[in-house]
Amino acid sequence: MTGPTHAASLLLFELRYAWRSLAARPAFSALVVLVLTAGLASALSVASMLNTLVLQPLPFAESDSLYRAGLIDNEENLDTDHFDAPTARDILAWQEGLADLADVGAYNSLTLTLNLSSDTHSERYAGGRLSPEVLPILGVSPQLGRGFSADDAKRGAAGVVLLSDAVWRERFGGRADVLGQQLRINSLPTTVIGVMPPNFSFPMREQLWVPAPLVGEESNYEVLLRPRPGVTPAQMRGVLESWMASELERDPVVTRARARAIGFDQLKYRFVDRGTISLFGVMAISVVLVLLIACANVANLLLGRQLARERELALRTALGASRLRLLLATLLQSGLLSLFAVVLALPLAQLGVDAVIADMRNSADEGPPLWMQFGIDANLIWIAVAVAALTAAVSALLPALHAATRRDLALRSGNHGGGNMARVSQWLMVGQVAFSLALLISTALLVQVVRQLERFDLGLDTEQVLTARVGLVPQRFDRPEELARYADDLLATLRADPAVVDAAVSSSLPGLLGGNEDVLPFGAPIPESGTSSPGYSAVDAGFVEAMRGQLVAGRMFTSGDTAGSDPVMLVDETFVEQFGLGERAVGSRFTLSPQGESPRTVTIVGVLRPIQLDDIDDQREASMFVPFAQEPQRFFSLLVRTRGEPMAYANRLREIARELEPDSPLYWMRDYSNVLREATIGQRVLARMFGAYGVIALLLAATGLYGVVALNVGRRTREIGIRRALGAAPRSVLGAVLKRTLLQVLLGLTIGLAIGLPFARLLHAQLGAIGMVGGGLSVGVWLPALLALGLAAAVACWVPMRRALGIEPTVALRED
Repeated sequence: MTGPTHAASLLLFELRYAWRSLAARPAFSALVVLVLTAGLASALSVASMLNTLVLQPLPFAESDSLYRAGLIDNEENLDTDHFDAPTARDILAWQEGLADLADVGAYNSLTLTLNLSSDTHSERYAGGRLSPEVLPILGVSPQLGRGFSADDAKRGAAGVVLLSDAVWRERFGGRADVLGQQLRINSLPTTVIGVMPPNFSFPMREQLWVPAPLVGEESNYEVLLRPRPGVTPAQMRGVLESWMASELERDPVVTRARARAIGFDQLKYRFVDRGTISLFGVMAISVVLVLLIACANVANLLLGRQLARERELALRTALGASRLRLLLATLLQSGLLSLFAVVLALPLAQLGVDAVIADMRNSADEGPPLWMQFGIDANLIWIAVAVAALTAAVSALLPALHAATRRDLALRSGNHGGGNMARVSQWLMVGQVAFSLALLISTALLVQVVRQLERFDLGLDTEQVLTARVGLVPQRFDRPEELARYADDLLATLRADPAVVDAAVSSSLPGLLGGNEDVLPFGAPIPESGTSSPGYSAVDAGFVEAMRGQLVAGRMFTSGDTAGSDPVMLVDETFVEQFGLGERAVGSRFTLSPQGESPRTVTIVGVLRPIQLDDIDDQREASMFVPFAQEPQRFFSLLVRTRGEPMAYANRLREIARELEPDSPLYWMRDYSNVLREATIGQRVLARMFGAYGVIALLLAATGLYGVVALNVGRRTREIGIRRALGAAPRSVLGAVLKRTLLQVLLGLTIGLAIGLPFARLLHAQLGAIGMVGGGLSVGVWLPALLALGLAAAVACWVPMRRALGIEPTVALRED
């Protein structure tokens, strides 16, 4: 046979030979496959998220031509991904100024509460508000019916709604006659005019959409733009900046109070900002480290196997096998092992991604949009095959080169030394230890961040507390006193229930859902840098007592603090410190919303211990509280301290609320412990992912050390037997054999510290950039990682050595 036929025959023979070699050592083959699977699964899980979040375009027509615009209140922060919302008046001016350059639309900046009611029950849905231009700009059309028209968005127009595909199927059975059906949404008659395509949501996880009437000074909108053909982003931005300049010239005081510059960027950064992308870059580096550890581990295992097969390879060489065939045999073995690893890694990576996304999507209305589909698609399968092939080539490189060296000496002498290749194996072990320690330090850093957040002192007692959110629509509660009366009636009913210890209402949900309000000492001029915005919450008179806050000066709110009495507020010690009030805090007067439409002056009547109203992963900020009776809110949190398990009271709580107001169902009901877990979901997900990488790296390093030590012991079994026969003590034999290995472990740990500390600092900086603050790199972060890897290394070295010391000297002396 010659030519292609001969080559195919040789390839088939070597493939069978590789398969038989692997099948002859099933334990060894399984170990290599598991090592490669761990590395590939880690890489594919992060690749899947990077693919969805960064690489894939948004699922809208020509998504690279979609832009967003907003306001920035700090001229020194022009690179921010977070914009303040313009008013409806601003948006109308932008539409007029950009009429010849771009299509401009507006959508809700905050998720709406839309209560869909029937004769039997009401259900709250996450809602969106879209101007008529938004769907055409996105290039999306309803699968049934039509989108919004200009007439739909006029003030006073008849109510219309678009349904998501999920609501259409679950609530209406997927019936086509849903079009034109009359519903009751937020107690208003509303007509269904369309059903959106499957998996559509915009901007985030909305399920129902209503028109956006752009009227007055309402500022709950974000702006979407698509340039006309031939128009550049710079032209659009120039028009908006000219508008900002004219506004500053027209009314500099008011304009500077709410904005100082224009924010303009591609729409994709609204969903995944640059800080998150940078964090994923750090994660990608971590995964590469895991993959490198896996490659080094497999290379070591294969090299050890090659060194153990010296005489077999020498015999094949003597029988006429060329170096190319020996090289091919090694590459095929590695390729087969990598192929098996890919088959196992793909479903494992999918399970990992599903677990992460499930955590993120279980958090109220937060989490990624529904159109973000995370998973292993065809592109990632090809990437997996390519990565596996590269891994196989890298892992097999040293063993293959070793297979191609001369074998005549091994055939004559039975030498098992391995020479230079054994030394290369030991250096690979150093690399494994170094990279593993680098990952473990980052894992320890994230664990510290999560533990610090768990120990965060909220300033309130959240044990045995059930929370729920209430949203009261203006059609049912038109006047402020009606809102206050509903809250009073709800609290009175709950406090009379024997299963309830106490109950309270708060416009914020401390630790997760905070609010802010501009504040200024009474009579003080507005500073050039703008006013301060401490945390703000309207609470009932019994809130502090129900949540077991601590009063340090003055008095609590009382039933006498009503809409007709003098406006008052409570502040915490952080507020007192921020404004330098000292002992004169009680009695001090402040103006709330000094530049708003309705500024009001309040008097401090009491000072509390520090209470965190905003997210617990934010820096501690000043907090102030006003009586709910004086500033009633349509949306507020209900906090119920129960005598038993909080969630066991959930159904009863729903019934009480439904009896009082059937069209406003409670939502976001959960135990307060889950509230605080949700507040740290981002840090927990990262800690879990890095924890998985760290554990994998630790196991791979231990496996690699075990393999190298076992190989070293196997090569020196005869030497160990001679030493034992001459009367050497086990301790001296142990020291002689492991001395070099221990020095290599120490070298790996030293290099690992040199790599790991800067890498962890980079991770810490990225966490700070996206608001996930945490502790620094103290000894308590890197020392546990160092000790854990050192212990794993000691065990991995001791096990094979102990087995060798258990061999009788006479048996060891017969080793060839």
